[in-house]
Amino acid sequence: MGGGGSVFIATNNRSHAPLAQKAMEAGKHCLVEKPIATTLDDARRLQQLARQRQVSLAVDHMMTENAYNQRARELVAAGAIGEVNDISLHMEFCYGSTPNEAATWRCADPLEIGGPVGDVGSHCLYMAEFLLNGTVKSLSCVYTPRTLNIAVENGAFVHFRLDTGVQGTAQVAFNRPRGGLGGTLTNLGYEIYGTKGSAILVEPFEPANAIRLCLEEAAGDYEKGVNMIQLRQQHRDEAHELELKSFVATIRGEQAPDRPLSHELLVQETLLRATGGVQ
Repeated sequence: MGGGGSVFIATNNRSHAPLAQKAMEAGKHCLVEKPIATTLDDARRLQQLARQRQVSLAVDHMMTENAYNQRARELVAAGAIGEVNDISLHMEFCYGSTPNEAATWRCADPLEIGGPVGDVGSHCLYMAEFLLNGTVKSLSCVYTPRTLNIAVENGAFVHFRLDTGVQGTAQVAFNRPRGGLGGTLTNLGYEIYGTKGSAILVEPFEPANAIRLCLEEAAGDYEKGVNMIQLRQQHRDEAHELELKSFVATIRGEQAPDRPLSHELLVQETLLRATGGVQ
């Protein structure tokens, strides 16, 4: 592995840290699929190594590049729904119900942090921070009843609070068939609640179809009542491409990182606390 250049690490979770370490030791910039590592010690070592080698290290939090999520963030920041006091995020579907799925690294090895908390709960937590411009400061997590014969948790209910004081919940699961793909996509999203209304992402989480903005009074270009906000349809691959372009621009010195390394470490710690990996 020669010096210079960059790599994108999108392998099983337990391999993220050793592969990123090897790449950075060779002088390469690293964009890593979430999570950055499966232990907090490994995450800290990667952070220190990136600084020592003066290379860029970031996590592929691509949902922040989704146009609907960016629009929802703008609506919240503009005060369209008043003072936000609650957010609910949910990603529940069926995975692990067949022998082949149950044998995958996501379902067969708890140390991979690949169950519903690590796989999609991470999306919920960083999206809550992105949408509300805050940082998760505390959380509690309980696992839901087991109905699948897999080695990882079947589902979880996470309650968290941001440094802004806003509370939120995330519901994630691998054991919710919901009839099929169509039904599954109706329960991947979020609702943001404020003192003057709500902003609800209409199925699915990523990519999205619309934002349902419900207002108690008119605000800007939006009328009192229900407003359906529809933007240009965006394929999910486009969000990945935009995240990659942003990372490349950071490497070239054209922009600051989307998130500082210190925040990536905090996200890692938050995720591990939800999975019980940090007490």
